[in-house]
Amino acid sequence: MKKLCLTAFVVFMSISIPSPVLYARRPSRVEEQLRVADTNELQLLISMDGEMLFGRITKIVADYVHFATDGDTTIIFIPQIKEVREVTSDNIKNGRYWFPNPNVTRLYLCPTARLLEKGQGYVAAYYILAPLAAYAVTDNFTIAGGASFLTAVNFGGAYLLPKVGVAFGEYVSLSAGAVAAQGFGQEGFNPTLLLGYGVGTFGRPDVSISVGAGYGVSRLYTQGPEEKTMFYSTPGFMLGGELRVARKIALVTENYFIREWGNYRPVISYGMRFFGETFSLEGAFIYSKDLITGFPGFPFGSIVYNF
Repeated sequence: MKKLCLTAFVVFMSISIPSPVLYARRPSRVEEQLRVADTNELQLLISMDGEMLFGRITKIVADYVHFATDGDTTIIFIPQIKEVREVTSDNIKNGRYWFPNPNVTRLYLCPTARLLEKGQGYVAAYYILAPLAAYAVTDNFTIAGGASFLTAVNFGGAYLLPKVGVAFGEYVSLSAGAVAAQGFGQEGFNPTLLLGYGVGTFGRPDVSISVGAGYGVSRLYTQGPEEKTMFYSTPGFMLGGELRVARKIALVTENYFIREWGNYRPVISYGMRFFGETFSLEGAFIYSKDLITGFPGFPFGSIVYNF
């Protein structure tokens, strides 16, 4: 009986007295970002009221951090911190923080050789009618795709765009990929496109040039009184670039040289990109002397959300 009572008492006390193991508080997202930085490292501390401080954490004591900025040290209560980022001196221009360019993996329609990090992605809408979603499965492999249907002309399509690549430091990236697209239209008009390409991107994220080459094969199949299947194949080259001229503005150009009947037809696009840390709004003109008459060209627009 005494043994039974002792066992019951032990069980009761173990339930009644809080255990630091059972009730340990998980660190918040901000607390996971906190670390003492080396003397040659730079951190950006953003407070809950939006104030930005550049410097480094020198000490973490209980619920406070010691943050050194230009020879001065500020003691900050951790719950007042919204975010801490690791940055470089390139991110600071004229005393303002330039967040990383979220669009380095693409120009307008064509991808650059730069790669998304694992778990990153974006959703884009071209002319609001042609959606595209991309996701990085690994640091070296990204898969993208989408589908659309234009009710006004009863034509739609689906497309898949895988890409693999590797980065050689910050200034050089090389990638290869493919485009597979299938169209669906009236009277059996179902075009198919298969394209393989390689692209290299050179320069910093805010100032870069991309050069690419590809080979495409298309099939046109038409039903009707006379069923027809026609195949076309042609090589093509791409030259593009991006120049970030302000904190939230970049100039972008994407140009193609497509072989047709022994000659290379240029298709030129140029415009601007307005962006924040997640959203981007793009406007451009597409011009080709033989295909699109009238300067400045055919207008192009897209909106992109990066995650």
